[in-house]
Amino acid sequence: MQARKLSSPPVRVNAERARVPGAVPEVLLGLPGRADMEAGEARWPAWKVTVFVTVFCSVFWGGVAYAVTTIAG
Repeated sequence: MQARKLSSPPVRVNAERARVPGAVPEVLLGLPGRADMEAGEARWPAWKVTVFVTVFCSVFWGGVAYAVTTIAG
């Protein structure tokens, strides 16, 4: 009795599946994709997001540090 290998299908099969028309994964999962975004919808630039996340995390961990030093004395 010969054991079967458990692996991904051959490349040819994957190429054939890629050509099948259908919905993109974002649509299947109900996630908003680029196609769903309105053209006029404003997006934040990356630098603004970076500044926001940095300030938010700094304030949060500063509050945690303050609480720990206050409790610990």
